[in-house]
Amino acid sequence: MSRAVSSASNWFRRILCPGSEQAELGAPNYGDTAQSNYGTRLHDFDASGDESEVVSEQEVVEINQELRETYLSSELLRLGIPESAKRKTVVEQRYVIRDEAGNPLIGIDGKPFSGQPDLLIYFPEYKILFIFDSKFGRISVEGAESNKQLMVYAIMSADEFGDFEADRVYVAITQPLANPNFHAAYYERADIAAAKTEMLAHWRKIKLPENQVRTPSRKACFYCNAGGYCREALAIAVAPAWLTPTTMTVRELEEKHDEIKQAEAGIVKYYAHLKYIAEFFPHLLKNLTLQKGQRMRSIPEGKLSD
Repeated sequence: MSRAVSSASNWFRRILCPGSEQAELGAPNYGDTAQSNYGTRLHDFDASGDESEVVSEQEVVEINQELRETYLSSELLRLGIPESAKRKTVVEQRYVIRDEAGNPLIGIDGKPFSGQPDLLIYFPEYKILFIFDSKFGRISVEGAESNKQLMVYAIMSADEFGDFEADRVYVAITQPLANPNFHAAYYERADIAAAKTEMLAHWRKIKLPENQVRTPSRKACFYCNAGGYCREALAIAVAPAWLTPTTMTVRELEEKHDEIKQAEAGIVKYYAHLKYIAEFFPHLLKNLTLQKGQRMRSIPEGKLSD
């Protein structure tokens, strides 16, 4: 079953680029990348408790678990909650966002807007809930205090987490490969109600046809599934003119890291899209020429002449 077009993980993109939902609808499945497979494996090991046979992977999982446990222990101590206090734990369960009437929000593809926190830990006696999300990429994500994915999880906690009736919800991110600093924030009940009101208002706003415009930016486009064919996204993904690594210092390259990665991601998506078209829709490339001066011929004709 394919994923929903809109979910907690890409809500930030819907805010930054309202037209991205329409752009991503029906996006081809280019297949998993080595990086996405790597992240999936680490998430699976982290959730199951199984150990990876690859030492380097297991080390990352253990660092991630240590970051989470260290934060939780320190926060429980600060709150005066003993480690032995009764707790309920939920691992990788999917939830939906609901409107004021209790109906799930439905995306452009007819599927409910949903999200899947990596780990929930609830202390019923104290009405405290911790929501953890792990990121195994090498690019640092936005901090917990302004992270839209974590905000969505906090909103879900009020409607969807069964008997997890919390007065305060802590949201936290672990990024063992990108950022050793632990990102955490918390929402009171009033904060969650305000965040939900804001989210529903924005959801309804971007559903209006006149608001479904594409507003590309490096942040909005980086992981967008439409990056291989969205003209607006490709326009900002072109390698910057200043990019001359042989004449730049290491510090200058580090400062330009995000822009370099954006250009790289755009190129990778563009070529993935071209390969997809060539494999499944070669007739669309009927006027493709292999080099200047050659007569025009289709991909099948080109293969026959090889």
